[in-house]
Amino acid sequence: MTLEVDPSFQPPASEVELSPPDTLDIEAILLRSDLPKSVRNATDAQVFERLMDSREIARVTESQTEDSDQLERLRIRRKALIGCIDSMLVCALIRLPGVSYTIEIDPRTEEIIHWEWQRA
Repeated sequence: MTLEVDPSFQPPASEVELSPPDTLDIEAILLRSDLPKSVRNATDAQVFERLMDSREIARVTESQTEDSDQLERLRIRRKALIGCIDSMLVCALIRLPGVSYTIEIDPRTEEIIHWEWQRA
């Protein structure tokens, strides 16, 4: 099984698209995680690297709603990412029927920092 980067994917300007680094085995990281089996066994992912500076953390945790569930999701995301301030993370986006998973990986420790799903 090989994760393939979607060449048509366009990340936000603050993110840099990349092929998974040779030293970072994203498949192995996913396989040893507690992610659902369908995600761990996914064969396609959009992978990019991004600097988690204060501006990027603010962007990915900015609230556009008063929905309490969404606000809680953003709080959890911020809590997970704030410990990575000024670090480069590898983000894998896996789309499955009806759902998308975003997985933030610290390439230095090869650990998942945060993951979440959203309805597609």
